[in-house]
Amino acid sequence: MGVPVMKGHPVIVLSSSFSAKSIMIHFYTWQKYKNEKRATR
Repeated sequence: MGVPVMKGHPVIVLSSSFSAKSIMIHFYTWQKYKNEKRATR
């Protein structure tokens, strides 16, 4: 719990199943994808 939910991108709150590192990597990948998508437009 305590994980912020991005607009249109619900972050996995099941910390019991996902480690903090996995969430960080997932968030980083999503941020990178969003930046690339914005750049291409």
